[in-house]
Amino acid sequence: MYQYQGSPMTSSSRDIRGEDLFAGIAKFYPLRTHLYFGAYLALLSLFCVYIFANPFGYSTDRHEGETLDFKSKLDASIHTFFVVLSLVLSKAMRRGHKIQKRQGYIRLHSRLKPFVLIPPLVVILGECTLLALGVWIESPKFCLNDAIKCILGLEEVLLLIIFVHYARILVRHNKRKPPPDALTALQEMGSEDTPLLYAIDHGMGLDSVTDEQAELIRFLQLRTTQLSKQVLKLQARLDQGGGSGGAGVRGAGAGAANPARGGLSPEMTSGQHSSDLDHIVAARDREIRSLNGERDTLQKEVREGKKRLMDLDTENQQLLSTNQQHVAENARLRAIIREWSVRHAKLEAKLQDRS
Repeated sequence: MYQYQGSPMTSSSRDIRGEDLFAGIAKFYPLRTHLYFGAYLALLSLFCVYIFANPFGYSTDRHEGETLDFKSKLDASIHTFFVVLSLVLSKAMRRGHKIQKRQGYIRLHSRLKPFVLIPPLVVILGECTLLALGVWIESPKFCLNDAIKCILGLEEVLLLIIFVHYARILVRHNKRKPPPDALTALQEMGSEDTPLLYAIDHGMGLDSVTDEQAELIRFLQLRTTQLSKQVLKLQARLDQGGGSGGAGVRGAGAGAANPARGGLSPEMTSGQHSSDLDHIVAARDREIRSLNGERDTLQKEVREGKKRLMDLDTENQQLLSTNQQHVAENARLRAIIREWSVRHAKLEAKLQDRS
């Protein structure tokens, strides 16, 4: 089970007994990227106050031969700085989301992925609109300062709505401190109620599950690599413990000569340490094998799904060709019926003439 980190001995013993997917992830790291988003929004709000209030009293009058006044140029330059700052914010948010994905929060990462691109997209669209208005509109009645106010106000409102939704998700996640959902997603995908072929048979297709499966496979590969490194480190520590155990055997006579002073003998200490390391290495090996098995199962389901889709495409092509043949046969029968109708009309006309 997912546990929080207490003492080192307690956490290691629980990890050994748990033998689950998150044995090496024992501490919850809250996601605080909404604070960066809030700081960016606060700076943008200050810029809005500066735009609308004009505390420094810059003049918006144009000089002769100038298409833009000084305040409009200054405001447009500051807005360009906010474009660069939005890209930095997007990078910081992406880094925080990747940390959560490494912790096993696959569905949270998928839910937060669109929020990474929204702030720079909104600000860049505003910058492009501002640039287009300043370049293409040369009317003396047009004031770029008013356009900056409108664009910046829209940006502020949109980003505020997005920030409220984003912060609500993160605050709820940090308060609940839920266990990682990667194992839950794996169990739901592997259950008999919602297998991959069930989704294909009912017309859902692969699009609804392929992205999540890809994220899970990447997470399993990353965990396998991390656990392999841990196994190598523990094996090295085990070898060092064996060497120190040999030194303890050489000094066993001194410890046995005075048991009241020494307490536990070096052989018992080194043996207990080696036993703990053996348990840890065995647990990590079992976890690696289970992760490899889950990854192979997912890859097999994806291959079977793709094969089933190819079969369905082939069936669909056959049905289309059969339908075309039926349409051609139907047209031929209609032509025959039309021809017999014409003959019948001619025969009736001849009979009427004779009578």
